[in-house]
Amino acid sequence: GARRELEGLCRRQREAVERAARERVAQAEDSAAMQKEEVLSQESELLLLQRKAQDQEKDVMQLEVDRLSRLVFELRTEKNLSEAEAQHLRSELKRSAQERVARDRKGGFVS
Repeated sequence: GARRELEGLCRRQREAVERAARERVAQAEDSAAMQKEEVLSQESELLLLQRKAQDQEKDVMQLEVDRLSRLVFELRTEKNLSEAEAQHLRSELKRSAQERVARDRKGGFVS
């Protein structure tokens, strides 16, 4: 009688505790799975943002390379023009000196 009832009560309590424990484990597993999904989602978003940042950095670097290339081209052009102008002025100076020498010789003056 009483012992059997006590054993039945203990069994039912043990089953209830085990059922509650299984439910808590299932909830914890569900929570862990959802957190894992959230972590994976955040990691994916982070990778996407990193790629975007790298692409933007590449774009910025390419713009800087383009700007510097244009600047080098402009500087080369200016240098070439300056060299041409210097050559022209040397030629003019030489021609002027030759004309002066010729004029001086005609006039009888020797420098």
